[in-house]
Amino acid sequence: MRGIAPPIELFDFPTPTERIQFYMGDWYYPIHDNTTNNNYNNYSSNNDTLLSVCSTIKYWRPSFPINGHPYIFDEINLHQMIYVDSWKRFRLPWRPQRSYPGDAYLYHFQSLTNKYEQQEQEEEEEKNSNDNTNNINNNNKNKKKKQMVLQFGDGKDSAKFLSTPFPIMVKTRLSQRVYEERYGSSSSSSSSSKNLTTTGNNNRSNSPPILGMYLIHRHYSDHFYEADEIWDTTPWNTKKSILIWRGSSSGQRRTVIEQYIDYSNNDNAAILPHHHHHRQQQQQQHYSIPIDIAFSEILKVHQNKFQHHPDAYYVRDAFSVSQLLQYKYLLVLEGWGLASNLKWMLYSNSLVFMAIPTKVSWAIEEKLVPWVHYIPLYENYTNLSEQLAWAQTHDKECYQMVLYSRHYIERLVTSKQAQQETLEILQGIDQIYQDRYGPILQQCPHL
Repeated sequence: MRGIAPPIELFDFPTPTERIQFYMGDWYYPIHDNTTNNNYNNYSSNNDTLLSVCSTIKYWRPSFPINGHPYIFDEINLHQMIYVDSWKRFRLPWRPQRSYPGDAYLYHFQSLTNKYEQQEQEEEEEKNSNDNTNNINNNNKNKKKKQMVLQFGDGKDSAKFLSTPFPIMVKTRLSQRVYEERYGSSSSSSSSSKNLTTTGNNNRSNSPPILGMYLIHRHYSDHFYEADEIWDTTPWNTKKSILIWRGSSSGQRRTVIEQYIDYSNNDNAAILPHHHHHRQQQQQQHYSIPIDIAFSEILKVHQNKFQHHPDAYYVRDAFSVSQLLQYKYLLVLEGWGLASNLKWMLYSNSLVFMAIPTKVSWAIEEKLVPWVHYIPLYENYTNLSEQLAWAQTHDKECYQMVLYSRHYIERLVTSKQAQQETLEILQGIDQIYQDRYGPILQQCPHL
């Protein structure tokens, strides 16, 4: 391990039990009926809830959409999605575990014994996916009936599914801070004693969804090798003292780019419409600041917003991960969903600048501590130049944060201890989910 654990008074990495509680939120605790003062370990005794779940959330079938909707899954229809439909809809490489349904099967349905030792065998089986497809029907009778409610896709706001009275597993949800600002306190966040009580009889319509382990290759392993290589070949003190960002126009990123793009260094600045040159004068204060941020791509959905500007006004060449890691300072911007590059950036030997995360995932982003794991920015990013100026005069403190953030990802994903704890956490979530919420799914008539 190259990272260093911060002093415990600054940050203490959560235990497996604490992480299970975080991922499951309200759904970690038994339902408490205030009218009878009884706890329920599962929903199966409540007929109203049974009818609501079975009529609202459908069992996924190949004719249904995939992303953005919650469905009931078991191993049968999850295999159908992986080996029959995923090639058309996800346009995947040959490894289905790089997809939502592939990870759902690998981490939440498959036997969790010796999980990490089984991955190589899984990849070999997936190479022969056509043969597996032919054998699905033959094996269906032998599959254990296990159901979960899953939602795939980023989802611009997973909280829109809070009206469903059942635990939906998603890739990302709003952070507790943002959730409480928008919807008020959920039961678990407002109960310091963790003795959960809910309003009404078995009602959890205001509870956030459960976090699942989805898209692991994209968010974690895809660029970790490059980060390790740069750590060895490009030490911190040899990097450029410039803050860098490249990415798509996802979400509301344009407002940040407009504040800090260095117009004077834009190769195509001469072709800008005349009425934009007054904006260049307003940006003079930024010219001497070592910031290089621009879009590498403007998405089609945003083309109409940029119709009065040549692409060169906001767009510059894309950078590879290895190129980005030649810089000391990396800006992180959320888009419609999570900033998927955050994990490898924290793992690298460059320093992250970002606003406090508004969305969280398996990486428990809201547990990251400002000035310990990253340089914090205002939500409107107006203090970016001020924070960068501080970083340039506090090089030792910055590198200490780099070591702390590296340790965070090592404890989360890459170390042997992390892998053992991940197995324990997955088993814990699976047991609670199936014991508490599995019986009602078994009773839905379409199963």
